[in-house]
Amino acid sequence: MLDCCALAAAAGVTPGSGKSQAEALCPTARFGPAREELYRAAHDALAAAAGHFTPAVETAGLGLLFAEVSGLERRCGPDPQLAHHMAQAAGQALRPGSGQALRLGSGQASEWDVRVGVGSGKFVAAQAARAARPGSGCAVPPGEERAFLSSLPLSALPADAEMLPPL
Repeated sequence: MLDCCALAAAAGVTPGSGKSQAEALCPTARFGPAREELYRAAHDALAAAAGHFTPAVETAGLGLLFAEVSGLERRCGPDPQLAHHMAQAAGQALRPGSGQALRLGSGQASEWDVRVGVGSGKFVAAQAARAARPGSGCAVPPGEERAFLSSLPLSALPADAEMLPPL
């Protein structure tokens, strides 16, 4: 599983789950074939959009990018504005007609769940992106990382399942 809808996630399906496990957890789930070429094109479009803000863009997996954004306040405004501008740029890069061939086989434009997080480090930024609404950004101001992270569920921690308490 590369991704799943909210209904499947509520049933316990997560990216990385096997198909048989996902079917057992969510019997009404429908599965589509992986579209690696489409995903790679989308990833490259996101990297190009981030590159307009900073040349320091790092890929951490398909669709997951980190960019060094410190020092961009003069050009883009404070972090919340920067997150918003980056989310808009990423969304624009993934729109049909943006120069990238990001269309599904049926000719329908694909919908992309673009989220941007800005934080003092990769973990904080990744959690901020997860907290953002689709098509927007979330910024965690310096010094507020502890308050932001303490409100998250334990499942947000990068720990093996056996290390976490039972739900």
